[in-house]
Amino acid sequence: EMNPGGDPLLGQTLGEKYTIEALIGRGGMGHVYSATSTEGDVTRDVVVKMIAPPLAQQAQAMARFEREAQRLDGLRHSNIVEMYDYGPEGGRAYIVMEFVDGELLSDFMARKGRLTLTEFVPIAAQILKGVGHAHSRDLMIRDIKPANVMLCERKGRANFVKIIDFGLAKMLEGDEDITKQHFIGTSGYLSPEQIKGIDIDLRVDVYALGVLFYQMLSGRMPFEAENDTTLLYKHVHEFPTPLSEVLPDDYEVFEDLVYLIYDCLEK
Repeated sequence: EMNPGGDPLLGQTLGEKYTIEALIGRGGMGHVYSATSTEGDVTRDVVVKMIAPPLAQQAQAMARFEREAQRLDGLRHSNIVEMYDYGPEGGRAYIVMEFVDGELLSDFMARKGRLTLTEFVPIAAQILKGVGHAHSRDLMIRDIKPANVMLCERKGRANFVKIIDFGLAKMLEGDEDITKQHFIGTSGYLSPEQIKGIDIDLRVDVYALGVLFYQMLSGRMPFEAENDTTLLYKHVHEFPTPLSEVLPDDYEVFEDLVYLIYDCLEK
């Protein structure tokens, strides 16, 4: 169903070693494929993100893509999906990443409603380790949300965390006015300074983590609204609904954890 009318890239080999197998997703950036990497006798499953052609025609966008890809290339952490390679191909650009199989945190949360403290703590701790690693290299993730966290099984251990989308969309957007960008599904995680279009730094990720942790524990968002405009207004001007009001009475959450989440959500 993902391939109406035949995708010309299917079956193609990029960079002489990545064979495109199937289209597994599409986004504003371009398409995401499962692929096989062959080097010598070693083959492995990888994910190829193909950047949409219009962007690849812009020298500036491509230069930014190269620069960001080089920065991402230095990240090596067990809780972050690894980038193996990147390059241009026939007027387009691609990124090759580790293939991770598991359940998206968004699906896990939809299934559970809200996480118990026992489920929450190991997942949150691993997300923090991955984000901390990026921050130690002065890299913002800029797209922390449940759909960008994969829970895998590793050495028999469930819920091993991989942060899978590393702000790739931001690679090509540059610093356009954020209000013009399509934020479907992401507006709930935007910090006040992103919404206001002022200078941003690593703290945008801290804010998004506050939203994510609030949501993981309570099963709802710190701010809820009928539409994006109202939601963005609330992020800039209002205080989140206190966790004590949205958690069930018998729910044991350490006060320190609640304060940590509020600290993350400070304007």
